[in-house]
Amino acid sequence: MTRDEILAMEAGPELDALVAEKVMGYSGKITVFAWQDRGKRLLPLTGFQAGEHTDFCTYVDGEGKKIEGHVYFPRRYSWNILDAWRVVEKTGKKTAFIITRHLDGTYCAEVNTGKVFGKEAPEATCKAALLTEVD
Repeated sequence: MTRDEILAMEAGPELDALVAEKVMGYSGKITVFAWQDRGKRLLPLTGFQAGEHTDFCTYVDGEGKKIEGHVYFPRRYSWNILDAWRVVEKTGKKTAFIITRHLDGTYCAEVNTGKVFGKEAPEATCKAALLTEVD
């Protein structure tokens, strides 16, 4: 993924999954569906076979087969400041990490690869951390 593609992403599940994989070390990316959705499979969820945050519900794969073992879902890194702080702690072991709030209400996360601006601090934090992994 390029720098421009990362900067264009919105806060949400797609950005959270990318941070989980590239920054936080989740592995084995899979698409699953809640057990209740096993017949129609309308709401796909991105999960991982190895990670730090699990959900003890039952999930099925794209063919409706039950997934054995745990499914690990990304935390809300790009939405929740508590989860974003985990990203700061992890990335901050490799590079300085500075987060500031501007008078216009936007946030800036600054790392060795430059400054990243976002509507909220978690969004800027996630994008800055991702850029340390791709640059």
